[in-house]
Amino acid sequence: MESTPIRRSFLVAARGVPSLRPLAWAVAALIALGASACNREGTATSAAPAAPAGATPAATTPAAKGLTVKGEVDGLRLRLIDALPPLPKAAADSGEASGDCAQATVSAEARAAEAAGWTVFAERDWAGYRAVGVARAGTHLAGMGCVFPDGQVLLFRDGRPVVQVVDTQAGQEASDSGLQSLEDGVPGPSAESSQLARRDDADAELRVGDWNGRQLARIVVGADGGLELTALPAMDSFCGQRAKLPRLEALALPLARERLLAQGWQARPSDPAADEGEDGMRDALRGLGFPEVEGCAGTGMGYCNYHYRNAAGDALQLTTAGEYVPAGVDQAEANWPNVAGYSVLCAAPAAG
Repeated sequence: MESTPIRRSFLVAARGVPSLRPLAWAVAALIALGASACNREGTATSAAPAAPAGATPAATTPAAKGLTVKGEVDGLRLRLIDALPPLPKAAADSGEASGDCAQATVSAEARAAEAAGWTVFAERDWAGYRAVGVARAGTHLAGMGCVFPDGQVLLFRDGRPVVQVVDTQAGQEASDSGLQSLEDGVPGPSAESSQLARRDDADAELRVGDWNGRQLARIVVGADGGLELTALPAMDSFCGQRAKLPRLEALALPLARERLLAQGWQARPSDPAADEGEDGMRDALRGLGFPEVEGCAGTGMGYCNYHYRNAAGDALQLTTAGEYVPAGVDQAEANWPNVAGYSVLCAAPAAG
């Protein structure tokens, strides 16, 4: 199982993937790119033009003959392509590229994208496709770790690029723009742990997300074999349908907690004796009625972890980002932290 190993400066460390870079792959990729620049009539081939706003037409191209794509979710769209898209130009204020942000490529498809100048930030197999997350360059920002401005996701079939997943509202001048993560069924910021639960039926869909790993939409295979971009479901399940989680992305902490409790999750108060050092944000949140907060990062985006458990003993860790509520501020108007991610650990099955 492969997940998005974006490097973070908080909470967890990124995973390294062994690098395999045979020279033959790079040469083959460059030759393929040059050969696909023109079609039989001698006209350039590139990504299909975007459909009008609000429209979701089906389309086909020679490289993806018989494949259809449709759907649009909040500016995200699928496009059929028959060649790697051109590398976008750097904006004046897009930041300085960091070689430490690129993922070590694993597949021939990712190496082809890298040979064309793209920076690869994620890759995984899904439903007969190889999904590769690419950006012009990775940029390291203090407090945020690695970001990939104007990132997008490419789907390869039989070694050829056939679908481009883009954010039509993205611009490379914004560090948090575009698609910057692929989710493999383990949605939390600590996805490198093999003990964490995968989402039930995770193999049936491919989810794409933003720089913080927040899920934005999913790709599914339709009844006709085509690909469709759809909105996320109202509820996710883990642990064999036993652990149910409502949509929590970007919700303010009080509302997210309310939805969890309504779904049968219970807060697990942290043990103050286990606290490590001073933590003003943690202490403030506990004073505001969140005893389940374990601790908060003292810098950067202000990430905090909270713990919950359901009746079956399945554990949930919630992560928020943002400032804590200042003392004396009306809670209804306060700038509450928002949910940035979560992870589930299934309870061990009963013996016997």
